[in-house]
Amino acid sequence: MNIKSSKYLFFGVFILLTILAFLVIRPFITAILTSIVLAYLFYPLYKILSKKINNTLAAILVLLIALLVIIIPTFFILESLVKESISLYNYAKTTDFGPFINNILDNFFKYVISESQGFIRSIPGFLLNTFVTFFLLYYFLKEGSRIIDNVKKLMPISKNHKDIVIKEFKRVTSAVVYGLILIGLV
Repeated sequence: MNIKSSKYLFFGVFILLTILAFLVIRPFITAILTSIVLAYLFYPLYKILSKKINNTLAAILVLLIALLVIIIPTFFILESLVKESISLYNYAKTTDFGPFINNILDNFFKYVISESQGFIRSIPGFLLNTFVTFFLLYYFLKEGSRIIDNVKKLMPISKNHKDIVIKEFKRVTSAVVYGLILIGLV
């Protein structure tokens, strides 16, 4: 085999491995991006805690705080949603709206029940994605500065341009993330 054909073979194998790697990672892209955003949000807290306690303990503590900040409101929202759904169902069953509306309500409740079965089947995948998110969050908190340093090394521009790009990226990212949080709170 000559050098030219070995280059094409290497390029073909590289493309094939890249596609296969993407297919392996694709189910976890949402979990990866979520962990990056959470790491960005909780990194200032991690830096404060890591000055007072060791890095591993600080990352675990921030991870527990992130879990509480996400799980507690979700629990109350889901509890309220279930109570309101049961109340709506009982009200619709005891009130006579006429045959046409009752038929629509019956079809609606059958649809909700069938969709809830799909939701129940999706719980293991959700738990796996949640585990991957918080697993990656731990390592992004702990190794975040090293990851940023490695990304800086890989950027093919001068050092002062790298610093400008990173600074501008941080500014834009913080504006977007905190803007979305502010909009979500309103």
